[in-house]
Amino acid sequence: MDIFWANAAVLSLPSSQRVEVLVHDGASDLQIWPGPGPDRNLLDAYGPGLREALDAQRKKHGGSLPLGEAVRLHPGKLHCNYLLWIASREPERDAQMADAPSIELIERAVGRCLEIAGANGSVSIGFGALGEGPNAAPPEQRLAAVVKAAHRYHEASFAGGRPAHVELVRVCDPRGGVTAAARRLVGRLAQSAPEPPPPPRGELSERTPRRAASSSGGSRASTGSRPTAATSRRRMAEVLSPADIAQRRVTANPYDRARRYTEAEWFVHPRFGVGQVKRVTPDGAIDVLFEDGSTKKMLHAQSG
Repeated sequence: MDIFWANAAVLSLPSSQRVEVLVHDGASDLQIWPGPGPDRNLLDAYGPGLREALDAQRKKHGGSLPLGEAVRLHPGKLHCNYLLWIASREPERDAQMADAPSIELIERAVGRCLEIAGANGSVSIGFGALGEGPNAAPPEQRLAAVVKAAHRYHEASFAGGRPAHVELVRVCDPRGGVTAAARRLVGRLAQSAPEPPPPPRGELSERTPRRAASSSGGSRASTGSRPTAATSRRRMAEVLSPADIAQRRVTANPYDRARRYTEAEWFVHPRFGVGQVKRVTPDGAIDVLFEDGSTKKMLHAQSG
């Protein structure tokens, strides 16, 4: 499992950093706090339908959730596959928001979200500084709690001989000072995500076919040797033009392992960036060409 910092709000990650699951925490009765704050930000980003989705889950669970439990919601307008709502504080009483959760509850809730994401076949998940509210711990401590809980979940999965399923965790906050303070609290448990490689210069992509043509007529043709896999990957990398990469970074959907892909489809992987499916393999996987020129075999849903 890779744990990366993201200098952005969890609800508005840039396309190159999008994840399959976004996490939000709120009241255990799934009611939206009417004032400013994280609930209002979620309502604005989600669009119409959030209250109805919460009402349906409230009815399903008998009015409220146990603290630390989470439920899965439709993503609305969010750029993800689904949203997890964590019950992190008690319901509103006398028009007063209940106290923010403890660090221990935040860590327990993060572990529960990772369990749910893994059970649903999700490989990437994003958390903000959970636990906003009256008497909340400083945000850097809450971000550090997310990192520590994710690391603990991964270690426990490894020790128990079971797969963690989730491969990437993004811990998000747009405040540079907050994330810097959180980094100091967790050391190397989380790292900065590598920046997507810059697209090749136009003049380089124009010269590449000529180099490939000359090599095909050289000693390899005279000896009859076959191109290596590495050579094939380099040639395939010429297909992703800078214009395609820039366009698909905005328009392509995030990678979804539970979806079945076909040849030539595009997606944005949370770690590898823009990719195009080049081949559906006989063993039910897909060969994907990514923007850095690498080709990777990825999982996707099997045909029914």
